[in-house]
Amino acid sequence: MFVPAALSTTGAACESVPGGACASQIKPGKHPVIVFLHGCGGPRPPKTFFDLGAIVVAPNSFASGARCESDVNAIAKLLVSRYQDVKFSAERLKGAAWADPNKLILAGYSNGAQTTATYPGEEFRARVIVAWTCNNARRPEQNGVKGKGPVLAVLGTADEFYKKIGLTGDCGAAAKARGETSRSVLIPGGSHEILDHPATREAVVAFIPVALK
Repeated sequence: MFVPAALSTTGAACESVPGGACASQIKPGKHPVIVFLHGCGGPRPPKTFFDLGAIVVAPNSFASGARCESDVNAIAKLLVSRYQDVKFSAERLKGAAWADPNKLILAGYSNGAQTTATYPGEEFRARVIVAWTCNNARRPEQNGVKGKGPVLAVLGTADEFYKKIGLTGDCGAAAKARGETSRSVLIPGGSHEILDHPATREAVVAFIPVALK
């Protein structure tokens, strides 16, 4: 969990495990929340999403022992498990005194971005997809973006991971279908490791305030 200084009773930013010490430092009121989904490398601080006027919650989808596997069918099963994590997070936030249920944003990186794009629920106001192609010829049900609301998608043009497994394309068509607020950003020469890329941060900083209006 990350609580920005502007939303903290101490006047200082706070970072802790979900539901940890930071939860008790949140200012009274209903605040925007970004639910961030990590990639196959496991949990990591999603600093790109910090200090944007929203609380960041980053559940550990591997706490139960689940892991990514290269087999496309195994990934499909993992996505179902991660959908349950997302749904659980949304339900908990609806009951949290500090969370605005009308200003929830779902964001993810790599497999977390794949989960973000394909999650079928409509609890979230907007979605941010970092390092996913929105295309999977072997599993057509994973194409495009589900749910509702504007979308920001960021992808490196030299993403070595998707090239290796034969996935091509980007989320441009899916973003275009969502209207003017949505954007698809391609980082020239960007690799798969773009979560902390300056261009990713720039795109996220521009998108989040507009999506929350």
